[in-house]
Amino acid sequence: MFSRGSSRSGSPASSGGSQVPSPSPHHKIPPLPDNNSEFDYFDDTHSSEILSLLNEQRLQNEFTDVVVCVDKHEFPCHRAVLAASSPYFNAMFSIEMRESKQEKIMLEEVQPEGIKLLVDFAYTGRAKITKANAQALLEAACMFQYTKMRDACGTFLEKNLDPSNVLAIVNLADALCCRDLHRKSMRYALQKFAAVARQEEMLSLSKEEIVNYLSHDNLEAQHEEAVFEAATRWLRHDFKSRKAFSAEVLSAVRFPFLRPTYLLSAVEGDSIIQNDKNCRALVEEAKRFHLLQMEGRGLESPRTKPRSCVGSEVIFIVGSSDKVVSNLDDVRCYHPESKEWYILPNLPSKYVMRSVVALNDDVYVSGGMLNGLSTDEVWKYSSRTGIWNKDSPMRQARDAHGSAVVEGSIYVVGGEASGAILNSVERFDPLTNRWEDVPPLVKAVFGCSVAAHRGKLYVIGGVANNGSNMQSHLIQCYSPETRIWTSIESPLVDNKAAPTAVLNDSIYIIGGFSSSCTVYEPGTNNIQRVADMHVPRALHGSAVEGNKVYAIGGLPDVGKAPHDTMECYDPATDTWEIQAALPKAIIVHGCCTIRMNIATLEDRKLPLKDGQANSQQNT
Repeated sequence: MFSRGSSRSGSPASSGGSQVPSPSPHHKIPPLPDNNSEFDYFDDTHSSEILSLLNEQRLQNEFTDVVVCVDKHEFPCHRAVLAASSPYFNAMFSIEMRESKQEKIMLEEVQPEGIKLLVDFAYTGRAKITKANAQALLEAACMFQYTKMRDACGTFLEKNLDPSNVLAIVNLADALCCRDLHRKSMRYALQKFAAVARQEEMLSLSKEEIVNYLSHDNLEAQHEEAVFEAATRWLRHDFKSRKAFSAEVLSAVRFPFLRPTYLLSAVEGDSIIQNDKNCRALVEEAKRFHLLQMEGRGLESPRTKPRSCVGSEVIFIVGSSDKVVSNLDDVRCYHPESKEWYILPNLPSKYVMRSVVALNDDVYVSGGMLNGLSTDEVWKYSSRTGIWNKDSPMRQARDAHGSAVVEGSIYVVGGEASGAILNSVERFDPLTNRWEDVPPLVKAVFGCSVAAHRGKLYVIGGVANNGSNMQSHLIQCYSPETRIWTSIESPLVDNKAAPTAVLNDSIYIIGGFSSSCTVYEPGTNNIQRVADMHVPRALHGSAVEGNKVYAIGGLPDVGKAPHDTMECYDPATDTWEIQAALPKAIIVHGCCTIRMNIATLEDRKLPLKDGQANSQQNT
């Protein structure tokens, strides 16, 4: 019934070996039942087996159609495999390039070992990365666009970062445009500055590389003196050829942050400084900085900006009063990371209803009232020296006003004076130490919320008159560029004695004899309510630290006892959370966020009350 089919003439089987049966019309299968009409077969080993067979052919130089040559080394390959594994080779073999038809392709500016490892990887998906071959393999992977191998080499080098090699890896990653490796190795180099500065590798950096490294804002130098010593060490390593770069390299040092005693005893007399007028100018700038600080004035230059390692963010609180007329000169700061409180030098003034703002990590306190009289006083606290100094007075005495910093200038807005509500606005330039009048408000207000956002000044709500319908429902906006005020009105703007906080392109208006929190988005003019605070607050303070908004102290209502609590708002969850208790109940205070060197405040740490200790343990 069944018979064997004979092999066809000319088939592979006819030349010997096992026979391959040929189909026969007599063997046709009848129609199959419908219940199993399809079978989707997948061999999950097929692709790897094919690639493995291609690799065997490559190693035996069978069916290869191109030879990759590096120096005297030759690597037979299949064009299809190279093109499938690399966009570089795909373009080379696909378009009318000379190499697309050549049997041998010459590669330059790459090491043979790197190409061998890449070719092995193209056929096997494996590569053994070692300290000896990592650089050669990374360079080849970047040149020929093997992105997975590039990333694998980057991960290997990242795990092997060390003060002795990190600067070379930073420069290699930069040259090869390996952004992730460059970012991570640079961060390591900045964090390990003290150890990196002792390595011989640093002395071999180019002028541009040493300047970029030492001038970085995130360089973690515990003391600026170490940066000066690293710069002069680099210069003296080959002073004959580097002498001309002295001023440029030393400009990376933030001379104003050198200790005055070190500046005078070690820096000013250094031979590099003495023999270069531009270097001497850097010392003179630092001296002038210290003198102006003592006078309560500022000096702006690229070197007067503190490095990020100089301090941690703290919430600075001026006028820690538990009553409207007591302890108005108290100053405290709170470090959210450690949840510690610190006592700072008292403000040499006891006015109430002042405004507080931060500029360049210094704190400016303006105006206020005492015994029914408003003042034009302005006081400045230097976070570097820890000293209060009187600054130039405002042109108009005022209290219950607001202030904000717009593009490096301080604006004071509205307020009261001798019972009159003010529409006047002033601008203070810290570079000239002068005040000037700017166009007045659309509507005079006091007790308003004031904020700066993207180069504009915003005045929100407040009290517009002392009669009926006293609330202002306006958002008034001033553009320094056009010197024009505009305004919009909204029933959701209903605040007085409420501070503001700016976070993530939004202005938060917090409380004001209520527990509500209103958010205004200047980009869209959208106004909305978010979660309420746990308690009503007015005459309280607010600040932003990290990605959270803090509401501090305040009065729940007229005639009620002030709060000794602080709560924190998280926009990600739209929730308020009570934080550790305050050292005491406080009202009519001002708050801002600055950076301070907490290590220098250790002897000013405020002992915790029992309630605070329990609160922190529970946090």
